[in-house]
Amino acid sequence: MGDIISWIVVLIGAVFAFIGGHILITKVLPKLSDLVNPLFKNEKTSHSFILILIIFIFVLVLRKIVVLLIGMNNTYLNILAIINPGLEVILEFVPYVQWLFVAILIGYALRKD
Repeated sequence: MGDIISWIVVLIGAVFAFIGGHILITKVLPKLSDLVNPLFKNEKTSHSFILILIIFIFVLVLRKIVVLLIGMNNTYLNILAIINPGLEVILEFVPYVQWLFVAILIGYALRKD
């Protein structure tokens, strides 16, 4: 019985992680795009900025789901641990991209047209 409950908890956690990522992509990022569009004044640059954020959100959600499934200590689900290093490498790159975004935003904000 405890095994079934742990499966249900993990599946519900995975569903909520997916819902959280969906809310970020469909509700928060369009508002952020509206905020950034006037700053960039270039649709392609703004689209690229949002696309990078979507990729990071996807990786974060996937990482959370993988961690939840690995936590089950199931022999078959532990195979998912092989994608964990790849996700970690992408997530370790995030701080560098954050500083790059800050520099780009400051550069665009301070430029004279």
